[in-house]
Amino acid sequence: MGTFSIRTENFEWINGSKDDPEDLCLHGKVVAYIGKVKLEYDATVSATALYLLKTLTEDHIINTDNQMLPCCGFFYIPNEKLDNVVISGCDNGIDWSVIHDGDNVILELEDGTKESVFIEDYSEAVYDFADKVEGFYNSCSPKVIPKDDFERDGYLAFWNEWHRRRGMIEAIRVIELPNHIKISYFERGLSSGTPVILLHGLADSWHVFEPLIQYLPKSMHIFSISLRGHGNSSCPDKGFGTRDFEGDLVMFMDSLNIEKAVILGGSSGGFPARSFAVNYPERTAALVLLGSPATLQGIPSVQEVWDSGISKLTDPVDRKFVYGFARSTLSKAITQEFMEMMLKENLKLPARVWRDTTEGIMKEEFPGQLGKISSPTLIIWGDQDKLLTRRSQEELARVIPDSRLVVHENGGHMLYCEDPEGVASYIATFIEEIQSVNHHKKQ
Repeated sequence: MGTFSIRTENFEWINGSKDDPEDLCLHGKVVAYIGKVKLEYDATVSATALYLLKTLTEDHIINTDNQMLPCCGFFYIPNEKLDNVVISGCDNGIDWSVIHDGDNVILELEDGTKESVFIEDYSEAVYDFADKVEGFYNSCSPKVIPKDDFERDGYLAFWNEWHRRRGMIEAIRVIELPNHIKISYFERGLSSGTPVILLHGLADSWHVFEPLIQYLPKSMHIFSISLRGHGNSSCPDKGFGTRDFEGDLVMFMDSLNIEKAVILGGSSGGFPARSFAVNYPERTAALVLLGSPATLQGIPSVQEVWDSGISKLTDPVDRKFVYGFARSTLSKAITQEFMEMMLKENLKLPARVWRDTTEGIMKEEFPGQLGKISSPTLIIWGDQDKLLTRRSQEELARVIPDSRLVVHENGGHMLYCEDPEGVASYIATFIEEIQSVNHHKKQ
């Protein structure tokens, strides 16, 4: 398979300076490799980056109106919604075609030379280039927005389209941690956005958060993880306790250079989420718990599921048991398609992972060290939850110092699957409030 890479040797504004609040277009010497062919050009790199982002979902055919490496861009021509822009410049530049072909893109030069590249590899190169361009913009003084309506709307449309397209990261990735555990995860959002890490509960995978992710702001940088032993992540012989999941989270963040993040735990995923908040306060921007137990000790229904079901499981795990388990967590109907997805993911767990993970979460004591959590905490509980009582959630909120409890009407234990839009609005508002407070503190 072919290769593609692109980088800028230097960034500068039109007058050659490293900072110019009035210059809206960024320039630099671009070096691109399509296979073994090297292309070099002093280009308007801001335009190049947007053109590349467009090619992640659209074909581009060689032309003289919007070349991949344009000499200049005189005007930003916006559409009415200000979410798309046409960049008008001169005819000088270097261009190549980008044609989607299944899981690949075909890059074709003006002389007919072709290179077929995996779409994932191509996307990674494009995102990296675009992020560096945006990073340089952010490192400079804020731009002086033009007073002219046309120029202002054009500039706003440019960044609106940029962020819309950059927000289309919908990549399923796998990363091998230093402990050799391979973690499957879903990533979406802006690289410059607030990192939000989602941890699912027993037997689920990152897929359980798909409905919720669709309603979270695309300005967030979402990482939805499949915990070890779940989904398509590694399944070691042992190590399915809260501290094991927490350890993987630390290594995951280290490996991706995530210094600090909002940690969200759904259902029993709240146990490693809150443990991380206790032990790594400096890396926890905020904590969000969705239908997460204070403890599972002393709950008769939980003990019954363990005694009569999970403790007796053997491989292959019975589909009827898994279906009943999944249905018991819901208070209202979900689509058949989503239910089938849940069953498919739940059935990936061998019996020993069901047993070991359940044993681990049943050992979690309350209140433990939860009083040490210093991060702002949002607790969301559905008043139709068949597993958790309101009193238990009120106690959880009482023990965690800087926390608030939101009671979601008509929501069940899996409220983030049943009403993802409503739950996402709580989360978005909570994070916006935290960011606003932090911003005022810095002033």
